[in-house]
Amino acid sequence: MTTLFANRAYLESKWYRQVRIQIEDGKVSSWESSTNPLPEDELVNILIPGVPNAHSHVFQRALTGHSEHKSPSGRDDFWSWRENMYRLAEKLNPEVLKPVARQAYAEMLAAGYTSVAEFHYIHQGGNGKHHANNMFEALAEAAQNVGIRLTYLPILYERSGFGQANLNVTQQLFALNLDDFVDHYHYANEQSSFGMSVGLGLHSLRAVSESSLEHVAYLAKNEECPIHIHIAEQTAEVDECIAIHGAKPLRWLLDNVEIDDNWCLVHATHTDEKELASLASTSAVICLCPTTEANLGDGIFPMTVWKALGGGIAIGSDSQVSINPFEELRWLEYGHRLVLRSRNIYATNPSTSTGETLFQEAVVGGNRACGHWRKPLAPGSNADLITLNEDNPVLAGHNSESILDALTFCGIHNVIDRVMVSGKWVVREGSHIASPKLEKEYAECVQKLWN
Repeated sequence: MTTLFANRAYLESKWYRQVRIQIEDGKVSSWESSTNPLPEDELVNILIPGVPNAHSHVFQRALTGHSEHKSPSGRDDFWSWRENMYRLAEKLNPEVLKPVARQAYAEMLAAGYTSVAEFHYIHQGGNGKHHANNMFEALAEAAQNVGIRLTYLPILYERSGFGQANLNVTQQLFALNLDDFVDHYHYANEQSSFGMSVGLGLHSLRAVSESSLEHVAYLAKNEECPIHIHIAEQTAEVDECIAIHGAKPLRWLLDNVEIDDNWCLVHATHTDEKELASLASTSAVICLCPTTEANLGDGIFPMTVWKALGGGIAIGSDSQVSINPFEELRWLEYGHRLVLRSRNIYATNPSTSTGETLFQEAVVGGNRACGHWRKPLAPGSNADLITLNEDNPVLAGHNSESILDALTFCGIHNVIDRVMVSGKWVVREGSHIASPKLEKEYAECVQKLWN
């Protein structure tokens, strides 16, 4: 048993003082507040829940900074960026993926992400060899090596667009037929170890057939596991869906598939109030990735509409252009401040702050998206947490009412002291415990990739 004593702790969406938390077998067994420390207690200053990263393409960590030159066409957007991503995907195999994933997962932990939903769709080698199981094993080993909680989401990717049967040459790397995809899901489930779970994913409506969509949705319902899908990220996707199906992607999905609270819809950028009102009634979560959406020029999700409907959110690092949950929350708010020319958009009411509201909803929604249903840091939940040093200059002068605002809006990355996952410290003094070794292996790997 491990016992932590915190001067302040944010537990079950509320601040408490003088808190003792008991941890057994990687889970919170009990906690009490307004108490005194005992000799065996491990002392920390400020304690908050870890943040779930609900959408990650971890291999894209090796792409960061390599797609920022003007293309020959003179116009750059998601589709031109995708060509750069494809060139990286062609170079990947399990031996390359493992050090890249280890580095990115360690960076996630140091930033305060304690779990990650890995949206993985590279199932074939450049030589045409089917290695979906080996790629999964590389991801699982990387997550286990660094200590992050992994929700593995194998992704079905069958076609290059609505009504198009053929994948292009690079997209063949993503291909699994439906039977092989289901077999791979069951293999991953059987191999999953402590601290890991498996869900299901569909790349997008344009990338899967209607019959396969129905089959995977039915499987997820039977398995009671998370199911994720990109939806309405690009206007070209929306226009093509209207041309083929006579409806926008989210509207068509809602009309043709039973959506429930196991669903996580990623981006949902180009959606309208009627679609979102229908989605809100399902209790599905929308995962937003503001730094990636900004980097790709996607657009801005209608957050004020979704918020008014009581919709749940999660956040994700997506393409890894930023690995920092508080930056995602900051830019989720800032995007709407710029559009609306107003402040404190996400605050619920005068008694709750913007940073606290964003943090609380991202933690709750992110846990749901990753398949972790218990309240964070409640008895029986995973002992996944962050500690902060109240002497840090970022937190100087702040009390419980503004700590989460300081974290969200300061824009400085050296605030986190330690991070725990499943009752084990994986970050100390702001760095992952294995950082030097991981950084060296990553540097050697990407040097070879880009040379």
